[in-house]
Amino acid sequence: IFLFIPFEPSALCDHTADCVAVAVDVFRCGIDNDVCALLNRLYQICRCHGVIHHKRQIMSMCQLSKCLDIHDIELRIADRLCEYHTRLLIDGCLDCIHIADIDEHRLDSKCFKIMEHINESILSEEIKEHQKEARIDHMVYLPGMEALKSDITKQVVEAMEAYDYDSYTAEDVRCALAKRNRTPEDFAALLSPAAEPFIEEMAQCAKVEKENHFGNSVCFFTPLYIANYCENYCIYCGFNCHNRIRRAKLNAEEIEAEMAEIAKSGLQEILILTGESRKMSDVEYIGEACKIARKYFKVIGLEVYPMNSEEYAYLHECGADYVTVFQETYNSDKYETLHLAGHKRIFPYRMEAQERAIRGGMRGVGFAALLGLDDFRKDAFATGMHAYLLQRKYPHAEIAFSCPRLRPIINNDKINPMDVHEKQLLQVVTAYRLFMPYASITVSTRECARVRDSL
Repeated sequence: IFLFIPFEPSALCDHTADCVAVAVDVFRCGIDNDVCALLNRLYQICRCHGVIHHKRQIMSMCQLSKCLDIHDIELRIADRLCEYHTRLLIDGCLDCIHIADIDEHRLDSKCFKIMEHINESILSEEIKEHQKEARIDHMVYLPGMEALKSDITKQVVEAMEAYDYDSYTAEDVRCALAKRNRTPEDFAALLSPAAEPFIEEMAQCAKVEKENHFGNSVCFFTPLYIANYCENYCIYCGFNCHNRIRRAKLNAEEIEAEMAEIAKSGLQEILILTGESRKMSDVEYIGEACKIARKYFKVIGLEVYPMNSEEYAYLHECGADYVTVFQETYNSDKYETLHLAGHKRIFPYRMEAQERAIRGGMRGVGFAALLGLDDFRKDAFATGMHAYLLQRKYPHAEIAFSCPRLRPIINNDKINPMDVHEKQLLQVVTAYRLFMPYASITVSTRECARVRDSL
């Protein structure tokens, strides 16, 4: 991709970069300066007609004598430079760069076509209006959905709504850190703003808990998408049914070839994923994938659409060990505005998925909210309470947390995210560990290496 950018930019100012200089030589484009994290965000030394202003958007440029061919861009640089405004993303690689001008004559037509249709569903007002007319009640089960006679959903939602994180004090945090067995009230204090000055103490305590229960070890697994067809319309997701992307579904031979190759690496755990389409990825198809995986792996996880208990039982017989379901947000009102169509729109059915999986015989279940879709403190608290209450009801179940956070995407302003920065992500991770020390915690490779290594 050829971009017109200013020569010799001296600095990008950003308050979330932890006041650490980030070398730009990884861009390999001949820029001599480092990208520095400055406390005064408005300072930008201008060395040419085109500059980057305080909102970090590229403004009009001077006539440049040549284009710079930028390649090998690593996500770790992008993650240090938080951007609140809408911008173009291509496969997550241009996380902090605005495209000011594109030389269409030198751009591959196939690449340009992909760029032209990126997330078109989100941008289409016609589709949005149609969905508003066709929307169904997000709290009413659809035909065929199993409704559990369980009060866990009610307990979690009530606890989240009652959670006033501003009411906690530094003394509440100190008391929580001093305990060996922590209560939901302690968990609430650890997630509160009052706990932010204690992040280092929380991290040290979490390290002790982790080593007590897991030793000095880290487990790796490989996610394998066997299909990406989806019937849901979630406005923040690139897989949504209205988005014009390439769709694919692996057959049994292709699944086996992928798994055999992954197994050669020595990995012993695999996570099988699909888009949420019962039509294109039915239960039997997922079951066959589990049977193939059983030949190569000791642990098999699933991250697929929510199912009924008997369907989870069938997949368990096929070899699946655990199920992960992201609730995305526990705020049902916000959830309704983000999930406009498909089975995923039904809030209570998704929230009861882990309990149905346990009833179907699954050994473990995973929980997550997509931090940033709504108030991350309330969502993290609800996630922890959901796991806590389910484990009290089913003590044999293994519990896992995932900690994804919403990154800036196209149409950011329409989603109205609440950005979660690295310090806040660390607070959530350590609070999970201190509250439920025996739970496993997954950190995504979407996070840059520096964040992963620190966690």
